[in-house]
Amino acid sequence: MRNFWGYDEIYSTAQTPSYLAVGTGTTDPADGDTALETEVFRNVLTGRTPADKKITLQLLLTADEANGNNLTEAGLFPTSVGGTLFARATFNQIIKTTSISVTFNWEMTFSEG
Repeated sequence: MRNFWGYDEIYSTAQTPSYLAVGTGTTDPADGDTALETEVFRNVLTGRTPADKKITLQLLLTADEANGNNLTEAGLFPTSVGGTLFARATFNQIIKTTSISVTFNWEMTFSEG
């Protein structure tokens, strides 16, 4: 996983991560990433819990969303289309069908310096 912003930047600007996108890309995250490799779905976060130098973001992908895709990547964005990529991660394939819902929990911990 790669994070491209710090805690203060996220909470001192209107460009906060408010959307989580999922895709089918398999390339490892890199510093130069500006988007998901192959985005297939994006929606507004369903949960957001800030704490001291830690933020937990959540998206519930319902049984009706992103079906027919083999999901392997996710990213955080400030807008429903385009926008600055805050962080990107790859994961083991999730074969998304109408028989499953998926909850993505993204915890970001920040340190001084």
